[in-house]
Amino acid sequence: MSVRYRMSRTKIQEFLKDWTNTELSIGTIDRCIREVGIACVPVVEELVAQLQQADILHLDETHWYESGKLHWLWVAVSTKTAVFHIGSRRKEELSYLVTSAFIGWLISDGYAAYRSYPKRQRCLAHLIRKAIAITGAINQKAAQIGQWILDDLRALIATIADASEDNRLKSKLMAGLRRVCHLGQKADHTFVTSLSQRNSIGIGTQWSLL
Repeated sequence: MSVRYRMSRTKIQEFLKDWTNTELSIGTIDRCIREVGIACVPVVEELVAQLQQADILHLDETHWYESGKLHWLWVAVSTKTAVFHIGSRRKEELSYLVTSAFIGWLISDGYAAYRSYPKRQRCLAHLIRKAIAITGAINQKAAQIGQWILDDLRALIATIADASEDNRLKSKLMAGLRRVCHLGQKADHTFVTSLSQRNSIGIGTQWSLL
């Protein structure tokens, strides 16, 4: 109730009294919550250790308010493990979730804190979202390039998701994506240039993950 639903100690006290006929003081409730937190520390350490063994690790961060003060909620997710960490938005916070022992692929958005990892893939959902936004650009050339990138990304993802063994088709789709990214890097449009560079880097070093 405290962590998952972020209920105050007072509300937890009311809930326990009304629904379980259990009367506990605010101090007792607070002590129980803190003791459980301490007891969970070894479990968290074990989960973080599991993350370092993952082949693929997804990372993200979002706003998190506590007592009216802004913090950041970081999350690292593998196929079997998820660990949350509350802290600042500084790059140093990542050390709680990803250590030097991690040698797998890191999948993230474009936040600068993730960019130092050599095996990093940009989140495909973010790239597709940006491509969709560009398709609505006033600049028709930019909009067309955005549509081409969007179509090629979706086609490549769909082909791989279908577990297709047609390597020639995959190579053809990736070659098409390379061409449109090369074209986009020369476009006189900041967002198109940026998106094309991100995809181009992904094709060269990261798409092997797919």
